[in-house]
Amino acid sequence: VSSYQDVDFVAQAPFADWRDLRQQEGCEEESSLMDISWASGNMVTAQSALDHILQMSDLQLAKYGSFVDTGSKDTVTRIFKDYFSFTNYELAYDIAPSDIRAELGKGNLVVVPVNGKALKNPRFQSGGPQRHMIVVTGFDWETGDFITNEPGTKNGKDYRYSYQTMTNSLRDYVSGTYVPIPANIGTAMIIV
Repeated sequence: VSSYQDVDFVAQAPFADWRDLRQQEGCEEESSLMDISWASGNMVTAQSALDHILQMSDLQLAKYGSFVDTGSKDTVTRIFKDYFSFTNYELAYDIAPSDIRAELGKGNLVVVPVNGKALKNPRFQSGGPQRHMIVVTGFDWETGDFITNEPGTKNGKDYRYSYQTMTNSLRDYVSGTYVPIPANIGTAMIIV
């Protein structure tokens, strides 16, 4: 593995309470928390993750009317800026897996919005969410796999997705509760 950062991992439902909509839909919040905590040198525990997910959801509901499915632009506005007051990031559009790999090579982390169904993760229920966000922590040059912190499963630490799977799944989405995804939505990544 030539480019890899060891990042604290906690699933978006830290204590497996998937019935709570804030946790069920908390991939953007948890991915942001893992990245920002890594960049800030802070540790993430299951309890701190739960506290942050609930607080982030409450803030978004009060200020924006919804916390479900925030696309890349709204994730940086609502979570990175509003909640964490974190500014050490870059938002890039129309990206490919090679762009992610290049950022990892610089020692950065990357958060990407994806089509969760295209990930074909066997640990997802119902084939996974159409709108999902993951942390990419590394790239394995020998296997061609991206190494991720996949918040959608308790077994998501260092979860691997092939280069082709990443290519097939990259897709931004529109913020809001299950808003239709335009065919020409494009791709994005948040670089930390």
